[in-house]
Amino acid sequence: MSQSPCGARCANPRAVHGVPIPVRLLTNTLKKTKGPFAAGEHPGEADFHVVTWLARTISNAGVSPNSPSSVTIPKLNERTGGDSYDPVIARYWDAWIVRTSFKESNLD
Repeated sequence: MSQSPCGARCANPRAVHGVPIPVRLLTNTLKKTKGPFAAGEHPGEADFHVVTWLARTISNAGVSPNSPSSVTIPKLNERTGGDSYDPVIARYWDAWIVRTSFKESNLD
């Protein structure tokens, strides 16, 4: 384990309280928008990059990318040591999985 902002219990130096720094940055950004996406009511270019990373992270946690946040977020919490993801991340994920284009690109 390396020294990190979360102390000795954190094995990942790119995490704060067990939650990866990219998720913290996304959380802060989404809290400032007027819609579920970083770009607002509709996804923008940044959202397309972020959702690709988030879908891969969710898949790496052993969850289908079409799963709702009620399934994905607990698995992510488990994978990062039990620390909570902000509800804004769940809202972001759920906004993506209902989109036809997202469903079609993530066939099980």
